Amino acid sequence: MTTYEQANLALQQTSIATQQAGNETIFWVGITQAAVALTVGLIQAGVVGWGIRYMAQMGERREQQHVDRHTETMRALEALIERIAPPQP
Repeated sequence: MTTYEQANLALQQTSIATQQAGNETIFWVGITQAAVALTVGLIQAGVVGWGIRYMAQMGERREQQHVDRHTETMRALEALIERIAPPQP
């Protein structure tokens, strides 16, 4: 084998080793990207779920305030009617 052939073979072996190392690096980069995407997706789902739960709670609170105001208004009307109603014999 000539010196040129030996150098060419060594270069090919180095190139194959480098490519294999690069493939492994690319694999782990892909795994990392998938893990980050999953984490971000779960965080987004959590934020949306929390927001929906918060909106539902506020809706229930507004409904209770509406009922309380309605009850208060009815009591005020009853008191007004009692004041202006003519006395019963």
